[in-house]
Amino acid sequence: MANRTGLVFLLLPVLYWGALDHPSSSPRWALLSIALPVLWLYCKPQWRNVHWFGVVFLIAVYSTLSFETPWRFTLFALAFIIGTSLERLKPVVVLFFIGIILNIPFVVLQILGWEGVLHTEGPAGLFFNGTFLADAAVLAAISISPLLTLPLAIMALLTALSVSLVAGGKGAIIALGMCGVIAIPNRTIKIVLALTGLLLLATFFVLSGSNSIEVRIPLWVNSLLLIDFFGGSFWALYPTVHDAILPTDKGIFHSYVRPQTAHNDILTISVEFGIIGILSLSALVVGIITGPKKTREDWSAYYGVLAFVFMGLFNFPLFTPTGAFAALLLGYLSRNSVRIFPDPRRIFIRSGK
Repeated sequence: MANRTGLVFLLLPVLYWGALDHPSSSPRWALLSIALPVLWLYCKPQWRNVHWFGVVFLIAVYSTLSFETPWRFTLFALAFIIGTSLERLKPVVVLFFIGIILNIPFVVLQILGWEGVLHTEGPAGLFFNGTFLADAAVLAAISISPLLTLPLAIMALLTALSVSLVAGGKGAIIALGMCGVIAIPNRTIKIVLALTGLLLLATFFVLSGSNSIEVRIPLWVNSLLLIDFFGGSFWALYPTVHDAILPTDKGIFHSYVRPQTAHNDILTISVEFGIIGILSLSALVVGIITGPKKTREDWSAYYGVLAFVFMGLFNFPLFTPTGAFAALLLGYLSRNSVRIFPDPRRIFIRSGK
């Protein structure tokens, strides 16, 4: 089962069709739509009480009027269920990482000026833009690192860092650093590195003149007013629902362009599925990642999920096909969940071997 699932996630970061290579109409979504239902027929999921939060979240998803959103999250739910049934995670993680590596030759060619692969921002390999590639590369590298020896883990992480730097994936780089800080057992070193990282990050944005934060902050602030208890698909209507608190960048928001996400998964989920949606999804994730980690594969899934959550603070990986890989990691890790309301202090405390 793990090998068959791994083949799907080997193809996921490699599939490309220039005419359809877009987040909402990608051959990657087509692969998941065909392969995951087939794999689901063969899986034997392990149910845990914490999974009821996932059921509540899916109810919030299915209450939306659009077709695309329930379809996308149904695929993630299938990946999650398949993850709960896996006896081994390593084959899937290794093959997904190999799929990312297969993008690197295309990145090199794009740096040299080759335009044979259609993409919006590059270098992006076989992805729609560089941000999507960087997110997937960091997710793969962080997930595989606990399964490797220290030298190989460092090589994997440096590979992901290099790809992210070339592709311009700032959110992925930040997530990589945040996971690195959490992995360090010494609390004093954690604090020093975290503060140093924040200082370097602030310096980078000031000196580079990057407008990434300038674009995101208005989206984040203005989206807060759209949150209610049950949620709704307001992206097509905003800002007619309310006046903007902060002016939004005209490059991404004017009469004929509407942002499909808030460039922050937490905010987007809160707007689209309401307070009930974000609370149930948060409870599901927290309840799972605070469970015991017994093996290297448990730690692999744990850090992979953390990286995915951290990237979602700046980007929208939950709304791209490779989010299915994170859903599978979360499903695998949920096998150790035994409580609905775990001690929240254990979220970022490494315990076990």
